[in-house]
Amino acid sequence: MLRTHRSHLKWLGGLVLGFCAFRLLLSLASPAFGVVSALSMAQSGLFCYAREDVRETWISIVMEESFRERSLKNTGYQEETVLEVDDTHSEEDGFLVYDGKKSVLYIRSSDGNEDVSTGLTEGLLGGGEQLGQNEGSAAALAGTLSFAELRSKYFVVDPSTSFPEGIVDTKTLLTTDFRLEKSKEPQILIFHTHSSEGYADSRPGESADTVVGVGEYLTELLEAKGYCVIHDTSRYDVKDGEVNRNVSYTQALKGLKQTLTEYPSIEVVIDLHRDSGEARVTTVNGKRTAQVMLFNGLSRTDEGPIEHLPNENLPLNLAFSLQCKLIGDAKYPGFLKRNYLKSYRYNMHLRARDLLMEVGTGNNTVAEAYAAMEPFSEILDSVLTGGGE
Repeated sequence: MLRTHRSHLKWLGGLVLGFCAFRLLLSLASPAFGVVSALSMAQSGLFCYAREDVRETWISIVMEESFRERSLKNTGYQEETVLEVDDTHSEEDGFLVYDGKKSVLYIRSSDGNEDVSTGLTEGLLGGGEQLGQNEGSAAALAGTLSFAELRSKYFVVDPSTSFPEGIVDTKTLLTTDFRLEKSKEPQILIFHTHSSEGYADSRPGESADTVVGVGEYLTELLEAKGYCVIHDTSRYDVKDGEVNRNVSYTQALKGLKQTLTEYPSIEVVIDLHRDSGEARVTTVNGKRTAQVMLFNGLSRTDEGPIEHLPNENLPLNLAFSLQCKLIGDAKYPGFLKRNYLKSYRYNMHLRARDLLMEVGTGNNTVAEAYAAMEPFSEILDSVLTGGGE
């Protein structure tokens, strides 16, 4: 069924683009004709957009009118094109929006199948922009889901805590701007509260086979994108020569405060872990890859706030991790698990852009964990650049 949709859309997309190109040439030759042409095509449900300073031709997949209104509400985008493609697609499939610079097709597949997204994109844009690479704002990707719908779809709430609506509003979650202007000063800090965490085939005593090695690879990938990154390899879960997880968060907090005082330019903090349990594996770009789970501490039990663990940055922490999740789902379906929420603070209160991430589990391989850093670096870069422009 998926292959049928893909073939059908490629054929239809080619036909429509050819027709649009012809009308565009005529409109460019005669501005007056362009206006009349646009009006007549809009009435027929097909609109080829031509403007002197842009000269863009594009189409979009947009379903029912109410979906268009909900999807574009509060995003700042303009919708210029409507094309009914196939009545077998639902409102979850996607839409195309235009922000004055370029057009981008957003597609959401209800079963998360990447082939559907690729087929729709190639068929309608001729192999152009891929899903989520530009202007893939969280608001656009999530549409106008209610808080309860966002909580159910994108979060797992541990029984030790609660996640009531009053903690953060949907506007903060979806529209907070986390863009970061790259600088020669340190901007990103990667550290490991549990530096001794390794993988199924880790070699004893080899730090490159632990989360520290994974963090070093992430550091290299982000530096290649132009970020200045500090990788703190301190062993915060070791005391008196022995692994002691009871002191790890206390020791890590001291180290964090010291580093952030020394480098106040740091705006992104990443605590990189690995989880326990069965191996979590997916395939990204043909490579076996450990799945990543983002984690937030809510500073509250199931009965209410933990008063001695305040976190003024909690709403922004939640927004940052959710926007990573939304962009991740768009770019790499199945790569990110639902964000996990637990009761304590986990030292996430020092910066708004703070992530605690679980890279696979102890039953994943070292290679799978390293592989996960490649898509994750792309996701983080997309959030920090506002869509990878």
